Formats: sequence, structure tokens, C-alpha cells
Amino acid sequence: MPTRVISKILSFRHHDRTATFAEQMPGRNTRLAAAKTAHERGALAGMSDAADRQNDRQVYGLAGAKE
Repeated sequence: MPTRVISKILSFRHHDRTATFAEQMPGRNTRLAAAKTAHERGALAGMSDAADRQNDRQVYGLAGAKE
């Protein structure tokens, strides 16, 4: 496969993963808002923060930039 085609395929994969993270964000926020205990809120907040960081890495990778 030519390099240009491989690069385009990888770009689509980055885009798809980034879109998936963006689609999941409202659900994470809803679960966080509905959390009953401080422990549950802390755990969900940590997972949400981790997902945000992962999404940032995907976006930076898609743009070809560094953090």
C-alpha cells in the first residue's frame, strides 16, 4: 500500500475513535450527575477525566500536534 493511503486510513481511525469519545461524553456526565455517594462521584469523575485525557491525545494525534 502506498504511504498516502496508509496515512489516510490511520487518520480515519483517529477520527472514528475521537467521535466515539465525543458521543460517550453526555452519558458520562449524566451518570456523574446521578451519583449518590461521594465515592461514586469520585470514581466517575476520575473515569471521566481519564476519558477526557485520552480524547485529547486522540485529537492531538489527529492534528499531528503535541500536548
